[in-house]
Amino acid sequence: MLNSMRIKRTRQAASAYPYTIFVTLITASLLAFPSVFSAFGQDFAGNLLRTLQAGNGSGNSGGSVPVSGFSSLPPDFSAELAALRDGVYNNADPREILQQGQKLLGSLPQNETELAASRIEYFIARSFKEHGDKKSAVIHFEAALEYAKKSMPSGETAEGLMAITRALSELCLLKDMAFLISNGPKISQYTKRILSLDLSHVGALITSAASKAYPPPIFGGNPRQAIAELTALLKAKPEGFSRDDLFDIRACMGTAYEKLGQKSDAVFWFSKAQELYPNNSYAREELEKLKQ
Repeated sequence: MLNSMRIKRTRQAASAYPYTIFVTLITASLLAFPSVFSAFGQDFAGNLLRTLQAGNGSGNSGGSVPVSGFSSLPPDFSAELAALRDGVYNNADPREILQQGQKLLGSLPQNETELAASRIEYFIARSFKEHGDKKSAVIHFEAALEYAKKSMPSGETAEGLMAITRALSELCLLKDMAFLISNGPKISQYTKRILSLDLSHVGALITSAASKAYPPPIFGGNPRQAIAELTALLKAKPEGFSRDDLFDIRACMGTAYEKLGQKSDAVFWFSKAQELYPNNSYAREELEKLKQ
């Protein structure tokens, strides 16, 4: 039964959330946060969107953060990396993504070299996974994982651990049950370590919220708590988010409202997610399902 549930949720995880947390179907142990909000007004979605657009300046553009997790990438390289990311989220042909990724791997910056290589391999792997090429996806996720480990020669960093978490969580979904059971518990451990280094780390906070938005209650699902955590995150980041992080927040919010049976709010948030990436299959499919 657990295996069938894992397979059923994998398709949604692949399109909605880059570093999927559905290993909770086995581990059920991702980091839990105390509630930050307890009540939601009838016009919550509309009020929060106005806060999001006016408060953090991101709107439909995805904000002023090109690609999250980097502090010193050259502008041209950063722009090309953002284009690679956007192609993946917009379901571009994986052959095109591979070609773009290989070009970037051949021109890595002197700073944050391994971390940049890890993100490139991760995006290539995501593209192959989205288009059903499991074998190629595993190869590139494994490469992303190895680069992430090499990015921390002097000790753990929040971004290095986040890169490991992204790749490892995807491999837990693609490899066999033995790998999942062995490595699944590490996801929650890495999340805790990231937040011990950086309490405001966006990727880790989205991971925490997603661990409550997507799984069923028996495996730690708590959509109201997910909405509360995402609300707090949106209000705490007036400088804005990267486009992919903002998409993940909106899609996660839509999923949480869908789980609560609040259809109109779910449609609202998935529509806002689709504005960022019009060709994203997960947002499109969820909207089609909700509008039936």
